[in-house]
Amino acid sequence: MIQTAYIKTKNISQYPRNREQGFTLVECMTVVAIMVIVTAIATPQIMSGRPDKQLKAAARDLYSNMQMAKTIAIRSNSDTAIIFDIANNRYGLCDEWDSSSCAGTLQYTSFTGYGYGIQYGHIPATQTATTLPGTEFGDNVSYNPPDNIVVFNPGAAANSGYVYLNHQDATNTYAVGTHTSGFVVLRRWEGGSWD
Repeated sequence: MIQTAYIKTKNISQYPRNREQGFTLVECMTVVAIMVIVTAIATPQIMSGRPDKQLKAAARDLYSNMQMAKTIAIRSNSDTAIIFDIANNRYGLCDEWDSSSCAGTLQYTSFTGYGYGIQYGHIPATQTATTLPGTEFGDNVSYNPPDNIVVFNPGAAANSGYVYLNHQDATNTYAVGTHTSGFVVLRRWEGGSWD
């Protein structure tokens, strides 16, 4: 028996002609229009959260610098200090503090570096029974007014107090402080109490 081989042929007309790949002007304009609409919707929400994020970054950096001052005091076996300069909206870290002045290097951090509006302040926090223990808002720095200095000794102890930070457009306040044991604290005002 002889087998016949059948060759299947393809009908070329079944397939579309090859044309150059790309996008039409209408497709491109549709994508651009969608991007513009999404940007218009998202931008206000992103911008409204920015002051709170800047304030949080400034408070966390102050907290970290207080921890660093404590570590330097322990390692160098000498007092260190952070000086709060309210008039110039900044604070300085002194790596060697004698009884009344900086005998070492003094490095300043300005709150303006985080964007506009960050300053010493306590609004919207209010003076209530939930205010942090033993503190008053005063000039927004409760460390030995009017000196406004926290000093860490080689045993890691410090004078107690708090620094209050706010942003003119933010919805919360941060308090960064120390206990006499040298424990550094970061707190946030949450609509009626400190978190």
